[in-house]
Amino acid sequence: MVANFVDFLIQSHALEEKYREDSIYGLTLIFEKLIVCTVLFILSFLLGKFWEGVTFTVCFLMLRQTTGGFHAKSFSGCFIGSIATVILTLEVFVPLLAKYIILFGVMLVISIVCILLFAPVNHPNLMLTLEEQRRQRNWSRGILFMEIGVAGAGILLKMEWQQYILMAIIVCAVFIIVAKIIQQEVRTDENKKNR
Repeated sequence: MVANFVDFLIQSHALEEKYREDSIYGLTLIFEKLIVCTVLFILSFLLGKFWEGVTFTVCFLMLRQTTGGFHAKSFSGCFIGSIATVILTLEVFVPLLAKYIILFGVMLVISIVCILLFAPVNHPNLMLTLEEQRRQRNWSRGILFMEIGVAGAGILLKMEWQQYILMAIIVCAVFIIVAKIIQQEVRTDENKKNR
């Protein structure tokens, strides 16, 4: 479907042939993200926690875009993992950690330190250069501090949605740790050989 659309753009002279593969890849990623987000929002609605699910998903995706971390090998693996992550966050993790505030706080502090020290994880599909890693690191820190600030405002206003923002930070850190443990990260010197 995406390839047919790109071919149509090429035939219409709206896109040059040399950009065909990159366009197919980019549009496929966008299409997959739209599918995942739509399903996650519907799932959140069905669980009776629509705004909580939207808050977690948006904050998680914003931070995850810059921190990297574990990646499934296929779209179906990513799709199932995303569904499991949202269900566990909405139905298990946040309610459980809300009962154990000290544990929640300790996990959050560890997660913040983990993101500050280890993000971004240079996944083989990204193959970030040193300059790109530096930019991603700066963006990840900016988004992290923004999310902490918004969650802090929520705490001061005695709201409940901020715990889903904080959980997004914790889950991002977990994915970073998993990627490090299973050695899914590419070292910078490997980038130079493959670029």
